[in-house]
Amino acid sequence: MTTNSDIAEPPVAVGVPPPGPRLLASALLPGLLAGAHLAGLLFFLNPELPFRVVPLLRGVLAYAALLGTVSLVLHLPLLGRRRARAERALPWSLAFVLLLFAVLDAVQASWYAYYLPAGINVRLLKAAAWLALAALVVLCTALAHTLGRRRYGLRSRWAIALVAVLSLYALVERREAYQPRPEPTPLAAVVEGQRQLELYVVGIDTATLDALLPLAEQGRLPFLSAMLREGSYARLRSFTPTRAQPLWATLGTGKYPHRHGVRSDWLEPAPFLAPGVALRLLPAGIGFGRWGLFGARSLPAGRDERHALALWDVLARLEVTSGVIGWPEATPSAGVPLSFAVSEGFFRDQPRQVWPPALATRAARCRVGAAQIDSAVLAGFGSPPPPPVIGALAQDLWRQTLALQLLDQPPRPRAFFLRLPGLRQVSRRWFGGYAAHELEGVQSARVAASARLVEDYYRFLDDYLGQLWRHTRGPRLLAVVSPFGASTPGPWRRVASFGRTPLEGVLSGTADGVLLLRGDEVRAGSFVGDAAIEDVVPTMLYALGLPVGRDMDGRALTGAFEPSFLATHPLSFVPSYETLGR
Repeated sequence: MTTNSDIAEPPVAVGVPPPGPRLLASALLPGLLAGAHLAGLLFFLNPELPFRVVPLLRGVLAYAALLGTVSLVLHLPLLGRRRARAERALPWSLAFVLLLFAVLDAVQASWYAYYLPAGINVRLLKAAAWLALAALVVLCTALAHTLGRRRYGLRSRWAIALVAVLSLYALVERREAYQPRPEPTPLAAVVEGQRQLELYVVGIDTATLDALLPLAEQGRLPFLSAMLREGSYARLRSFTPTRAQPLWATLGTGKYPHRHGVRSDWLEPAPFLAPGVALRLLPAGIGFGRWGLFGARSLPAGRDERHALALWDVLARLEVTSGVIGWPEATPSAGVPLSFAVSEGFFRDQPRQVWPPALATRAARCRVGAAQIDSAVLAGFGSPPPPPVIGALAQDLWRQTLALQLLDQPPRPRAFFLRLPGLRQVSRRWFGGYAAHELEGVQSARVAASARLVEDYYRFLDDYLGQLWRHTRGPRLLAVVSPFGASTPGPWRRVASFGRTPLEGVLSGTADGVLLLRGDEVRAGSFVGDAAIEDVVPTMLYALGLPVGRDMDGRALTGAFEPSFLATHPLSFVPSYETLGR
């Protein structure tokens, strides 16, 4: 008869045996699948990338290796356990990856709605739907086996593998199905009957009616108060994501980013996909820019990114002498006879940003350093003014000095475009304090000081606009524009401040921009509702007595003009200004 003591005890394992190939595969596969879908997403967000076998495979290999390593590290706690337990986690991991990329694809389609062509956007949404269906199938299979405590049979394993492969096929097939819609060649345009009117367009970064209206009503901005009283104004609906160059390009062309071509402030080189390739859009919401570019240095977007005519290009082709200062990528393309152009890049020491090239020396001499700012200007910002204010003043004064010099030289341009970026720095640092003091009644000393800085900068801009208006003559129209404004920090930022009022502002497309009009035939004291940044160019064309391009995404804001002008200037259209004879 045997006893318990006679039964041989199983040997005690010493250490953990190394994982076998099947365990390693179970740990790697979710990361490999995620890498493949991430590479495919890059080709969706950048339709100009060559969608060929070699670039796609290089992208898949690069991100599969990266995310496969991450997946292996995350699965390390399972590798030392029983093989069955580790393999049971694989279907759940695959389902999680498929569901994650279904959500991620749908989010990108919504976030970049104005930046992606309609065709690629629809296909991205369809790919997200297929991935969601695949994730549901794998989840149901994993749940059935987990609740029933059943082992995965051969058919179940093959079914899950087939779903994973089909998810890759759906992604490739949806992207392959996209072909850029051929734009119909517009008929050659002939435009006549323009008004003899001087046009001045001043762009002010982050200007908002939330600051302008209270300050103007209190008499602190004399000229802008007169603009609101004697002209028309509107809140300009913007869009996200907020990227300065694409939004300014939309405001200047009347077209959305996917049509004018400027989709980012920076280009992200991706030589691991193909030589010379650069990404314009990156996946949002996952911090991709910090880890997904393999250390490549960003490059500023260049003039060749914009392939639609801006308003100053259109007017120059119509033999309206035009000049532009400080607008992003404003140097003219071949055959556009601008009087002068000094792009924003020139003020950031970038090459080839001035037209004609000989103007570069004169423009550089107009530079205003911190020590050269008039003491009377500085006195309005405290003693001493904060360094960000000094930097903002120096940038704006440089542009203002150059503008007044070029406006005085013959031939005087009939259309002039100027962008002043200084308010952006001030709004970013102190708009939250301004809103808390002026709109919410917070009276602490630090909040009041922030409010004064924002108010003083608006007053500085008001003085310049008054000077520019007095510098004009004859029939004229002045437009003050901004493609997006500033808003207060959200509730989470307020919580993180531990009861202290956050002073900084949030610069985003969720904050409306602004349009102010003053001049001949503009309706006095009129608020124009339902306006967007793409409406500015059609409105300017209509004010000049010119037809609106049918290929523009905006519309003319006719409510900003006097009824007598509307009666004598019916709204007309031209197929496109892109085919306008030079």
